Amino acid sequence: MNRLKRMALIGLLTKKLKKNHSWCGETHIQKSIYFLQELFDIPLNYNFILYKFGPFSFDLRDDLSECMACELIDAIPDFYGPHLYPTDYMEKLMTKFPKTLHKYSSRVDFIAKKLGPKNVSQLERLSTALYVAQKYPDLTKNEDNWLEKVHQLKPHQSKERISQAIKELQTLIWEARLKSLKRELKPLAKRAGLVTEEDVFEV
Repeated sequence: MNRLKRMALIGLLTKKLKKNHSWCGETHIQKSIYFLQELFDIPLNYNFILYKFGPFSFDLRDDLSECMACELIDAIPDFYGPHLYPTDYMEKLMTKFPKTLHKYSSRVDFIAKKLGPKNVSQLERLSTALYVAQKYPDLTKNEDNWLEKVHQLKPHQSKERISQAIKELQTLIWEARLKSLKRELKPLAKRAGLVTEEDVFEV
């Protein structure tokens, strides 16, 4: 995916985060993009490392800075950090890529609904649990080992809350897999005449 398409997708994400009553700061965007890339295999091609509040991409930060420099995103100051909202210029950019945004819209909506209302600490636990699952998949076979690794990386987070985050992540992963399966089955169902254009899976 080229940079302008990525920026348009960021614009779509900020709109949907705002709709879901999110603080919509950089942390929310960073974690949401991480989940979109890792859970739904959206080819955003950002490199994430484990950082202060979980997975973080400096490439994504560069894109956000570019968006603000080009007045595609407006940073509205607040006590705990700015809210990042799309501008009219971003709306115009988004109209240039209708196919890309339509293709990924339901997945962006899913992540915005799941992550948008969360605070930074909750996002840190959930995203770090996913980071461990991606980097050390064998650990996920035993929830205690998974928990210990997350706690080792984030010792300031309680084991009880990490355990809750892991359980929530497991549910998210299954829901994401179900959405992906429905998306794969939809064209097959159409060709078989099992559904019509008006009677399709919502993906």
